[in-house]
Amino acid sequence: MTGPARALRPAAAALAGLLALAGCGAFEPDRAPFSCPRTLLVADADTATLYREGPGRDLTDVRFVGRISGVTWQCAFHEDGYIDQEITVAFAAARGPAADAREVGFDYFVAVVEPSGRIARKQVFHLNVVFEGGNSVVFNRIVGTTIFAADPVDASGNRIYVGFQLTPEQLQENRRVRGIPG
Repeated sequence: MTGPARALRPAAAALAGLLALAGCGAFEPDRAPFSCPRTLLVADADTATLYREGPGRDLTDVRFVGRISGVTWQCAFHEDGYIDQEITVAFAAARGPAADAREVGFDYFVAVVEPSGRIARKQVFHLNVVFEGGNSVVFNRIVGTTIFAADPVDASGNRIYVGFQLTPEQLQENRRVRGIPG
């Protein structure tokens, strides 16, 4: 094949692909693409620092530090308006100078917030971290949640928040370190 026929081959292949998608309903004008609820990391709750007993709060007093370094998600839609969302939470943890063990526990939460701002559900999970060979570990945890969306095609008004379940003192410390008045 030479000349104009060869030049048209890529265009013909692209047109054939579009027609195949149209046959699957991808271009139905009355059907919008599905939109998952956004999953967000709460910035003030992305770090949990555990200190040794006593008043000291400098680097030498740190036993353990946990950090949520990111969240990703995917979802599946059901015709009845329910959405199953799978959330992958990326964690990192480190032993500090005052660490007195090779194992520590942290608690983290997943909260579903409706478009109105109402917390529909909050669940707290325990995370047990074991430092087998070194002083730091990185790992993921997968959490599933099911939510109801008034508009199952566009659930983007719903939000899912993830963070460490902190004490008021830990939250205040995170804000102080970031320079946020609290």
